[in-house]
Amino acid sequence: MRKIYLTLLIGMLTTVVGFSQEQADYTQYHLNPVLINPAAAGLHGGHNFMLNYRNNWSSFQGAPRAYTFSYDGSVMDDRVGLGLIISGREFGVERQLRTRLSYSYRFGDDDWSWSVGLSTEWERFSLTNDVFLDGLYEPGDPIIEEAANGINYFDLSAGIY
Repeated sequence: MRKIYLTLLIGMLTTVVGFSQEQADYTQYHLNPVLINPAAAGLHGGHNFMLNYRNNWSSFQGAPRAYTFSYDGSVMDDRVGLGLIISGREFGVERQLRTRLSYSYRFGDDDWSWSVGLSTEWERFSLTNDVFLDGLYEPGDPIIEEAANGINYFDLSAGIY
């Protein structure tokens, strides 16, 4: 019985680690918490703009590049927060573009507050035409050809802050 529990635990941890690789690497989320939690939109009052550009290993062809533009602000007596994030990344022949809209509502007063938020996200994943020049490409590969045309994903997320 102990081996079964250990096997299930390792299986669950492996699954979580495997899925975590799909999300973008936000190394500065502490400066902009809206990147990971829609409930943080407009929480601090005012209007916040952020522009981030990252270019890793720039001397190599196809090196990873990423950019993020985000806005969040509070409206309607600082109770409602709105947010917009546009981000993209390029790595080799892979291209990814994301657009996220966030809405949050704050409860409480000056002494304490908490908020709930919802966001919807559109993501477009595509490959450049350079993938067809690669020696590993087999003509007629349906996965590569579909990705070269672009694949759209939609996502909905919620958060508490």
